[in-house]
Amino acid sequence: KLVAFEMKMSDWRKGLAQAYRYSYFADLAVVVLPPNVAATAKAGLGLFRESKIGLWSFNADTGVIHKMFTPRCSGPRSPGAKDKAVESLGRRLKFSHLLKKP
Repeated sequence: KLVAFEMKMSDWRKGLAQAYRYSYFADLAVVVLPPNVAATAKAGLGLFRESKIGLWSFNADTGVIHKMFTPRCSGPRSPGAKDKAVESLGRRLKFSHLLKKP
């Protein structure tokens, strides 16, 4: 499962737009925000639900993650894009031996 996280300190709308782009190759995409920003973003929770993008908050002081919305993992919007992303990550991280098909 390939999960993409977009972390923003302030602009949740930009985070949502970026996470939506990630959803083309990721099985699950989540925007992670500080609690005060996540509280503001919660007003737009319908946009996250419609887009099937998760909304989480992370409190750096306490280390607590609050999962406000996590969509069902339904796979990437483009399976071909996922294949390319996994291949690229495998090369960069030198995991190419794991990517060989039998």
